[in-house]
Amino acid sequence: MTFKLRSFVAALAVGTLLSTTAACSSDDSETTATGGGENTEEATTNGVPDPCALLTAAQINEITENVYSEGTRDKYTQVEGQATCDFEATENFSIVQVLISSAAPDPVEQRATTEKNVGRSEDITIEGATDAYLVTNNGTVGMGIDGYFVQVAIVGSGEGIDDQVRQLAELVAAAF
Repeated sequence: MTFKLRSFVAALAVGTLLSTTAACSSDDSETTATGGGENTEEATTNGVPDPCALLTAAQINEITENVYSEGTRDKYTQVEGQATCDFEATENFSIVQVLISSAAPDPVEQRATTEKNVGRSEDITIEGATDAYLVTNNGTVGMGIDGYFVQVAIVGSGEGIDDQVRQLAELVAAAF
């Protein structure tokens, strides 16, 4: 699978987020985020916290029992008010993706759109998050954190994917 195709597949995990994008301000000021549980500040360029600072490959490897590379910003899904980070598996075509959006921050709206286009979801509890939901048998968690919509997804199928993505979402919320 080529890099462009892998990036396209990862962009599909973003789903219909852009179809429900709300108007966003043109404030060009940089924001900072504390990520990866390390209490370091990293500036972003799209006006949202850096999604690559919220998880590490080591954390993903431990939960999924797979080997992932460190995260890279996905240039195909970067727009003002939104940033996406992809962690690519080194031994298969799986991708763990973290998306943060201030352009469409309402997780209730995101859930409705997701259910319309992808299928059923269920309420879950993620400490530090609001309106968290799991798209069942899909490997996707959506939630609200500090005024942002945050999505954590595992692109690729596998046994236990729902439990794995829930654990990853808990780490993201804790690091936010």
